[in-house]
Amino acid sequence: MMSRRNVFTGAVFVTVLVVLGVALLASYAYSRVSVAFPAVAVDHPLRLSEAARCTQPVGSRLWLALILTLIPVVILMVVISKFLEVSGLAGAAPLATAFILVALGYVASAIMLVPIALAFRELCGWSGPPAPAWAGS
Repeated sequence: MMSRRNVFTGAVFVTVLVVLGVALLASYAYSRVSVAFPAVAVDHPLRLSEAARCTQPVGSRLWLALILTLIPVVILMVVISKFLEVSGLAGAAPLATAFILVALGYVASAIMLVPIALAFRELCGWSGPPAPAWAGS
């Protein structure tokens, strides 16, 4: 007969697996359409369906690149956060700690944009900004 604790632990385990599976599927979908975001930034007309089509041959590699760039950044953020907490700095200077963590979040966002921007440049046919018009006299 299973104890009440084992049933609860099993339910938590199943819930974690389901959430992890949904998160992995969502991150794969994000990696497929994420090249549309740099397109918007540079006024390049690219719909989400076109972005998915552009990334179709390399979708799994792009997803893997996003995951592999995210893992070290998350580990670094956790280590720094725990260091600030253990050293007492988090309690002594909570605003400075919040500032450091927000700054690390911005750095993480910038790092995550690198594979997306590179994929956009390579896969979607963007040749760079248009040359400025010459206003000769």
